[in-house]
This record gives sequence, structure tokens and C-alpha cells, in this order.
Amino acid sequence: MATYSQAGTYSGTPSGAPVGVSLRVVDATGSDAVLYTDIYKRKTVGPIVRANPAGVVTFFADPGTYTVQWTGGSTTVAVTGGVVDTSAPSSSGSGSSTTATVVSTALAPICGAYHSATEVSDGVVTGVNTMVRFQLPPTQFGALRLRFTNSRAASTSESDGPFPVTIKASVGYTANGTWVPVRLNGSSTFTIEGGADVQTDPVSIFPTAGMQYLYVKTFASVTAGQTWYPQSPEGVKGTDWWCSQSNGETDLTLSTATFNATSGNMPFAPSAVVDEYSPRTRPSVALVGDSIMAGINDTNLGFGIRALRGVMPYQRTAVSGSTVFHFTNPLNSRRRLNMMRGCNLFIEEYGTNDLVALSRTAAQIQADRLYIWQVLVARGMRGGYATTLIPRTTSTDSWATTANQTPLTSGSNPEANRVAINDWIRDGAPLDPITRAVAATGTSGALRAGATGHPLLGYFEVADTVETARNSGLWKVNGTANYLTNDGIHPTAAGNILMAPAIVTATLTAAAAA
Repeated sequence: MATYSQAGTYSGTPSGAPVGVSLRVVDATGSDAVLYTDIYKRKTVGPIVRANPAGVVTFFADPGTYTVQWTGGSTTVAVTGGVVDTSAPSSSGSGSSTTATVVSTALAPICGAYHSATEVSDGVVTGVNTMVRFQLPPTQFGALRLRFTNSRAASTSESDGPFPVTIKASVGYTANGTWVPVRLNGSSTFTIEGGADVQTDPVSIFPTAGMQYLYVKTFASVTAGQTWYPQSPEGVKGTDWWCSQSNGETDLTLSTATFNATSGNMPFAPSAVVDEYSPRTRPSVALVGDSIMAGINDTNLGFGIRALRGVMPYQRTAVSGSTVFHFTNPLNSRRRLNMMRGCNLFIEEYGTNDLVALSRTAAQIQADRLYIWQVLVARGMRGGYATTLIPRTTSTDSWATTANQTPLTSGSNPEANRVAINDWIRDGAPLDPITRAVAATGTSGALRAGATGHPLLGYFEVADTVETARNSGLWKVNGTANYLTNDGIHPTAAGNILMAPAIVTATLTAAAAA
């Protein structure tokens, strides 16, 4: 009989099983089954399980056939998956194996986006209700927590929230089902001081593999006359998040009434959902950059989230208008760096604002990007991927044709510097093998991405997806106005959809597992 280093999973609706009653799981011999807390077999649990409100039963056991029993009935189910421990000898006899390997885990982001804007509430409104549906990757989780922050990032700096914000929150499997309170240190009401970044106690529901969304309600309030920085979710209001606010707004976090308000514009939502037991071999990707990564002109999605949402864990920290130059100052980036804790990979996209707003050269931007990569690796990430820089042009016909586009010429020759940066990245971002400083493109014997000692594992070619030809400096067109961009800087939804496949998720999965 095989010995398994990882358990399999059953997650389904047992035929005829009642909801809300205890169910017993027995193995093929009729004995109580050996079940585990998760696929990594950290701890055994008793054979009693229950269906969630949707009728789904989930448990972890060695692969095989099991019987789920209840008063007056039973049904057979199959546990699939699991990993055979090839280092262990085969065993015989009845019962399930208790041999397990220890899997290194960490508290890591599953999904989320740190807020970046300059808005602040008006000092009249005292409370806001926000509901968000977080799209989950198709993986099994250990224990989920919510991360709340009371701060914001702007183009050149970060700042603490102006006043403490009092929070009540709840989680649910659906938008209109049962809501379970979220607690911090055992309390269902908690206050976040300005600048604080807190993680709640583990939530009291267990999302199963294949569950598409986790719904979170938050009621945030301040004392009369005080203000807060909005903590905006990603995606489309009315589809991905909902919000209502008023002077005297009341807590709706446990209300079962349909919540579909879109009148509010100062939402306060978690900045991330995190997994307390995320395997270090599972990718959790930090998305680092400016408004292009932040999804301006794309309902705050962007190519990074479009590539990873619902596919693998991520935490976005991109800030509209920001530069790699300002990020290199720890006083301007410490809150964003803190938001990335637990991530084991990064995708970094900085450069366009440095070229134009700051008139910086390719050499300066290369050195600054290198510094960021080194900092992220020093903070515990395995490495990451740089992206090439997309075009930046003006147009006299709303980007309907290439003939009427002109690469931007303001600043210090930004187009020539963009091309130089992209060619350097495509060459593996060569570094001097002794000093680890930036080396020229084409340097023989240089240290390149993927080599031991280089902070990059590789790069993702996003520029080619929207540029007419490599290094042309022009946006692709299809004859219609504002197809891939409506300002020559930011991709539209169509542009981000073209860019997203440049992020190869299989590459990220392999990098995390290496």
C-alpha cells in the first residue's frame, strides 16, 4: 500500500447528505477514517465532518474510496490527488498511512491591492459599508486572514491615515448568504490607528479548492469631524465591489439583506486576503510598479492582475504616478514593502514616469531598478521578473493610426532611453560578476538573469504585445480610436488583455517550486 507525503482531497456534495448535521467518514475497512487538517498532513483530526451552507463537504485523507455516513443513510465518495512518498517503503495492511513530510509554510498574500490615491473623506460622512468579492486561485488554503491598512501611497510619498478607523467585518461564501464575523484578538470590533497594518484572526469559514470567490463586508467608521483615506478594491464597482456611505451610516456586516449599493465613493476594504499556511513552494507574487501596473484606464485591474487573478496568489502594491527613483528611498516605500511580506516572487514594471517626469537616463533607471530587485530578494523573495517598458506617444487621431503617432520627446530623449532599457532587460539585465553593478548590454561574461547571484529569474516581454514592432515606439492600431490606449501612456482594457499573457504563470509556478 502506498505511503503519501501529501493527502488527497474530497470536496463535493455527497448524494443525499443532509446540511447542518454531523457526518462520519469511514474507510474501506469500515473503521473511522484518518483525516488531516490540510493536504500537508500537519495534524490528524477526527472522522466527523459537516457540509458548508452550500452543501459542500470537504476533507483531506489519503487517496481512496470512503463512505460518508449519517443517521438513516450513507454514500460513497472518492478522495483524489495526493503525492506518493517515493522515499518511503511500501506498506501493507489496513488503515491509512500516518507517514508525512514537513512542508515549510509562511503567512502569504492570496489576493489584494494596496490603495494608491490622493482622495480623503469629507469630514461629514462618519461611516461606510463596503462589500468586496475576492476572486480566489484554484488552490487549497490553510487558514485565511484579512489584512487591513490605514495609510496610502501617492506618486512621491506614503502617508499614515489621518485618524483611527474603527472596523467591523464579516465573511461569506456568497453575496446573499450567511455572514460570519471577523475578529482581531478575539474582538469583532477593532480600531486601526493611522499607519497601522493589521492581520485579523483566522476567519471562521474554510474556502475549498475550486471556490471562486470569498465575499467580505467591512463597516468602517470615524468620530464626527474626522476623515479617512479610502481603501479601494480592484475591479468594477457594482460587479466586484459595492459601497454606501453617510453621516450616521450603520453597520450592515451581518445583515442578510441584499447589499448592492454603488452610491459610495470612499470605500474601506481589506488590502489583502492572506493564507496563514501558504506552502513556500506555492507562488505568491508581488506586483510592483506605477499606474500601468495599477490598471489606470482598466477599472484598477491592469495586466498583472488580469494575468494572475483567479490563477495564483498575488499582492499588488503599484502606485499611480510613482517612479523607481522615489521607490528607492525607504521613507517613500516602506509601507508597500511591508505589504509584500510573505510574497516569494515579484514582477516589477517601473520606468515610464522616470523617463518623462524626471528626465532620467537609461543608466540611472537601470541602477534604480536593480536596487529594487536586490532589496526584494534581501527581504526573502526567491527572485523576480522585470517587464519591458511599453510605448509612450502622442496622437492627432486618438491612436487610430500609426502615421499620426509621435513618440514622446519631452524629457531627456525618453524613447531612446526606453529602447536602451528594454534591450538591457532582454539581454538578461547583465551585471558585473564582481561588483554586481549594471553592465552594458552585450557584455561578455556578465552575470545574467537566472544565474546564481542575480536578483532576476527572467523577464516578461509586455512591450512587444502592444508595439507595432520591437522598438518602433508606436502603439498597435486597428483603425478605431483609442483601441489599445486613449492617452498614449496607459493601456485600455483591450491593451491590458493583450499584455496579460506575457506573464507566463507556468514560469512563476516552476520558480516558486524550485
